[in-house]
Amino acid sequence: MLELPTGVLGGQTGSGAGLRMLAGTVIALGGIGAEAGLGNRRGSLASGRAVEPLPSYAFATRYRPPALGLQLRRARELGLPVDDALLRGAWARWSGDRTTLTRGEILIFDDEEEGR
Repeated sequence: MLELPTGVLGGQTGSGAGLRMLAGTVIALGGIGAEAGLGNRRGSLASGRAVEPLPSYAFATRYRPPALGLQLRRARELGLPVDDALLRGAWARWSGDRTTLTRGEILIFDDEEEGR
């Protein structure tokens, strides 16, 4: 089985995270910066804070991604400060980048259910 790289950041990414990303996963507990995911082909960006995706991304659904839950639990085991809300809350999935293959995604934590 092919394993794709995953990067987990305890803070926020800078501008352009996931620029021309071919595959893999970047999880930013503190959120992703401006222009994240530009040119993304098949990668996954996950933002633990609200962010406005690029216009080339389209809203797809709101759900609890099983793989992301596993990745977040592992990050917590390794010592990163993963909030319980990120593990049990829903995430908004945005598909894009429509300037490329539209197979990439941005997952944005949606704490609406948490009543925050």
